[in-house]
Amino acid sequence: MGQKPTRGIYGVLITATLFFSLLQSIVTPLMPFLRDRFGIGQEQVTWLITGYLVVAAVATPLIGQLGDRFGRGVMLRITMVAFCSGAVVAAMTDSFGWLVAARMLQGLGGGIFPLAYGIIRERFAPLKVAGAIGGLSSVMAVGSGIGVLVVGPVTELFGYHSLFWIISSVGALVTLAVFVVIPVGDSGRKQPTDWIGIVLLTVWIVQLLYASTIGNEAGWLSVPVLSLTAGFLVSFLLWFMWENRCHYPLINLRTMRHRTVMIGNVVAFLFGIVMFASNTFLVAFLQAPASTGYGLGASVTVTGLVLLPETLVFLVTGSIAGYVAHRFGSRSGVLGGAILSTLGFGGLAFWNNSFTAIIVLSVVGGLGVGLFFAQITNLIMPAIPASETGAVTGMNNMIRNIGGALGGQVCAVLVGMPLAQSGAFQGGFQLVFGFLGFASVLALAACLLLPREGVGARVRA
Repeated sequence: MGQKPTRGIYGVLITATLFFSLLQSIVTPLMPFLRDRFGIGQEQVTWLITGYLVVAAVATPLIGQLGDRFGRGVMLRITMVAFCSGAVVAAMTDSFGWLVAARMLQGLGGGIFPLAYGIIRERFAPLKVAGAIGGLSSVMAVGSGIGVLVVGPVTELFGYHSLFWIISSVGALVTLAVFVVIPVGDSGRKQPTDWIGIVLLTVWIVQLLYASTIGNEAGWLSVPVLSLTAGFLVSFLLWFMWENRCHYPLINLRTMRHRTVMIGNVVAFLFGIVMFASNTFLVAFLQAPASTGYGLGASVTVTGLVLLPETLVFLVTGSIAGYVAHRFGSRSGVLGGAILSTLGFGGLAFWNNSFTAIIVLSVVGGLGVGLFFAQITNLIMPAIPASETGAVTGMNNMIRNIGGALGGQVCAVLVGMPLAQSGAFQGGFQLVFGFLGFASVLALAACLLLPREGVGARVRA
């Protein structure tokens, strides 16, 4: 295939991915405003995150597998229409219930990533795959940074409805570009849909995420949380047993047990904790009033500007992804990412008393996260059959999102500890940054167990 067609395809895939990550990130900074706007409690407003994560967690591997079967271009068109519809509903509604429903519809956008990975592997020359996938993966972090930056000014000037209208308009243009530029693609293997696997996957994900969401409010040893945890364990075991016996499973667990894929998923879980929790709690730390003795009292706009250099770093790691993969191997890239993440986010536990400290260490940590995102998919790609690209990479993204959700709850526990509430450990934020550094150390240890063969330097189409 010629260079021009693939360049156009890649441009549209990058734009679609950027659009998804932007819309994914804007709600977290808005949650305090939306809680006051609708007059609801913290437990209710967190459904804007929980509902989104539940749908995204299920949809990501499912849509990836459907793309492997029916054509990735077809499924990308359907996914973009559904995703943009969620943005339109959010822009139109004044009801909190409908806003939650809109966020759940937006969760279908999680399928964009595995579909895009599959299209790149299917359409691009083998030597172009590593760089293209690395750049695409880094865009998610870029979009998240842009989201934090634009939320404050747009909401303050025009209101939150305008924010969703702007994003909906951009989404309509991106969807049009997908219909025009992205090939429909060939259908893959014809096989029955694993409906039982889909239902069981949905059940254990819902119970896991809901238990983690209500744990702080209801109590981690309360009857609802313990019941949900027991239900999660049972449904997960049933899902695992079914997928092992099913002739056409939703997720091929034999592939998932491959050493590279398995360790890659563990690392993805740990980096999910680091990325999502660092975004949320670093913002909260910056915006905490100076009267607390540790906060910097930054506005939403100033917070975005302080974190802007970290966002720009993600662009750098994406642009050099191909060089790193072919020159050093994706394993080395992920290892380097874990080291830098440890230094950056762990260092925040000890040096965080100025904007300069936050900028320097967030850039170091951002380099680590950017290297990880740029290389993790390249790391596992050679270990999986081309026909399972969407399902396996979708599962990797799902595990990363679950890590982010659970890690966020652990950090919330640390901040909410009575000792932290008394002002010790900088209101718990020092413990949070230490926890993120510890998660990065665990990721580094897991990376050391990865086999040297099959790294990004030998990615095949």
